[in-house]
Amino acid sequence: MMVRAVFAACIVLIGFTHVELVSAEDIARLQAGVVKVTAKPPQGTTNVGTGFIVRVDKDAAYIVTAAHVVAGDQQPKVEFFTKRNMPVMAEVLGLEGDDEVRGLALLVVKGAENIPKGLTSLSLVGAARLTGGEDILVIGFPRNAGPWAIVKGNISSRQGRDIFFSPSVESGHSGGPIFQGGKVVGVVGSGGQSVGRGVTVGSVEDYIEGFGITAQESTDSSSSMASAPSPPPAASAKPKPRQETQASEITGKDGAPMVLVPAGEFWMGSPDGEGAQDEHPRHRVSLSAFYLDQYEVTNRRFQQFVQQTSYRTTAEQKGHAHTQTSAGKFERASGAQWRKPEGSATVFDSGRADHPVVSVSWDDAQAYCGWAGKRLPTEAEFEYATRAGTETKYWWGNGSPGSRRVANIGDESAKRQFSDLTIMTGYDDGHVRTAPVGSFDANPFGLHDMIGNVFEWTADWYDANYYGKSPERNPKGPSTGEDRVVRGGSWISGPVSVRSAHRGMVGPANRGDSFGFRCAQDVPK
Repeated sequence: MMVRAVFAACIVLIGFTHVELVSAEDIARLQAGVVKVTAKPPQGTTNVGTGFIVRVDKDAAYIVTAAHVVAGDQQPKVEFFTKRNMPVMAEVLGLEGDDEVRGLALLVVKGAENIPKGLTSLSLVGAARLTGGEDILVIGFPRNAGPWAIVKGNISSRQGRDIFFSPSVESGHSGGPIFQGGKVVGVVGSGGQSVGRGVTVGSVEDYIEGFGITAQESTDSSSSMASAPSPPPAASAKPKPRQETQASEITGKDGAPMVLVPAGEFWMGSPDGEGAQDEHPRHRVSLSAFYLDQYEVTNRRFQQFVQQTSYRTTAEQKGHAHTQTSAGKFERASGAQWRKPEGSATVFDSGRADHPVVSVSWDDAQAYCGWAGKRLPTEAEFEYATRAGTETKYWWGNGSPGSRRVANIGDESAKRQFSDLTIMTGYDDGHVRTAPVGSFDANPFGLHDMIGNVFEWTADWYDANYYGKSPERNPKGPSTGEDRVVRGGSWISGPVSVRSAHRGMVGPANRGDSFGFRCAQDVPK
């Protein structure tokens, strides 16, 4: 198989039991209540953290953050989401010690000229019952990351007022809100550790009450400015139709569940000192919302496609595909195709109907997605969905997941059969080759197997230098090329190839037992 890249062998509402994902529209509203906080102590480095608005009056906005973020600076700078890149001075009204996890600070921005339109005071739910397992959303401002980052996770455990959550977040999230069902239930105390830590929001209510401040229900700044009424609407004005919120999950024409990936911005590529040259320069990318298959396309679903269309794959037409042999070599196998990836037993006879379909070319993947009324995801969409708000090497962190079952990758299981494999040392996913889709933890966006199981085809042509000229908004890759981009790594991939930023390039006609795909779909206008 001519592979020209080097692959290292290779939110819940209280009282409900289902998971309710926050819509893109709701996220935009919540972001309007989140601020970036920058403090410069007399000695030491500049601190960057996050805060959230608890009250908006005509000429003042009150903000809570973590005490350690502003310690040493009585006049930190605040940047509102609704008026980005225009920081204003805040005043520290109170500082509750310097405990990195429990310490709180209350800030105020004064002057109507400093209070932009569209601000939101966030609703606090001090009576939220958090015991462990609840799904949460964290919005914060990672250091040097540009716009606000959105991270979905869950409460790991609670001890008194202390809460622990995963995945961990970068230190710039410190002081930021923890949401459940669109309301604040906690405050991030510290980031950058193996697990996120914070305190319940009841602490905030008790703290600000001591300053004579009462938290408001969620509202925008215009509703709190009673002395500046807006003019009555003209008699001929017609009410605008209510914009419908997009469903957080849909079912594709092929019966596959799809997850709404919210619009957002992220750092695409690798930071300095990490990754291959084609992962540089690291650059900001902005994407519209889209739907993505929650799982890789399975043999069962691909069979449905073939039965309805009489489609013949590239491997069936050419008479062969490539497979990883027991000797550890990637070799051509006569007769191998999607039904028989090794050229012998079929995937149905061997109990692999719900494993990802493999030995399919780019053309095969494109044909399936077209039949299902979908498309292949772009390379940028794939990385954004893989990262799911994280900036670490892998969505679960920077190293081995240990005992967590996060992905089917090159591991101790595979090495027992393929002795020359470079693996994630100390990790055992229990599968030598492919695994049934959804066998491992979902990432913070609720997507399974974005890393591992099989390399996945994307829509883009490959260009090693594309990142230097990529448009910032919805990039679709170069217009021509020789190879297509594959992403995500596979069951045989080592630590390098399963990083969120890793790019692979493969000729579109190639097919093998570590290559599959999933489909994307545009959000209706």
